Parts: sequence; C-alpha cells; structure tokens
Amino acid sequence: MGLLFMGTGLAIILVSLDVISVEESAFNASKWVVGVCGFIFFLAGVMIFLEEKAKYTNLVGGILVLSIGIVGGWIAMFGNSDAFSGGLVIWVARGIFGFGALICLFGGLFIMKRHFKTGK
Repeated sequence: MGLLFMGTGLAIILVSLDVISVEESAFNASKWVVGVCGFIFFLAGVMIFLEEKAKYTNLVGGILVLSIGIVGGWIAMFGNSDAFSGGLVIWVARGIFGFGALICLFGGLFIMKRHFKTGK
C-alpha cells in the first residue's frame, strides 16, 4: 500500500510540474495546490513504511498534517465558489474549510514540536 500511495503522489506531482501533460481544463485549483496534494499522497505512503516508533514519524506526520492545512486554507480563501455544494452559504463553507485548515496547521506544528522536543 505504501508504494501505491507513493507512486500515486509522485504521478500527481509530475502532473503539477507539467512533466505529465494534462489539459488545463482538468484543473480546479492552481498547479501548486495539485502538487501539494500529490505530496500529501506521497507522505502518506512514507508514513505506511515508517514504524510507529521510528525516529522521523512525528516529523513526517507533522509535515503531512501541515500540508493538508495548506490545501484547506487555499480552498477557504481562493476556492471556486461554484464548486461548493450541499446548499451551504458560501461564507459558511469557506469558514468550515478555514477552521479545518487552522486545526490542521496548529496540529501539524504541535506534532512537529514533539519531534524536535523528543528527537523522535
């Protein structure tokens, strides 16, 4: 499973860098956001390979959660309003994504702090 996630993430990153060509109309976000999403998949694969007590588990996990927060924050601030669905008012949907992004950003920093504090 780890190789599957890492390979998928690498393919998405290559699409975002135009190494693998895809029509521009296929993108609903900036290419750098797509690249961060690929990075998230790649890091998920790395996390599968890391043991729970591995030295870099907290560091990689913190970067993974921070990356999710970056994507959520971009959606909250710059996401296409037409893409929000479910009958929510646009500002409510953006607020939910923004709140989730803040949780991920602070959570990721907390997880990374554990790595630098304990060295694990």
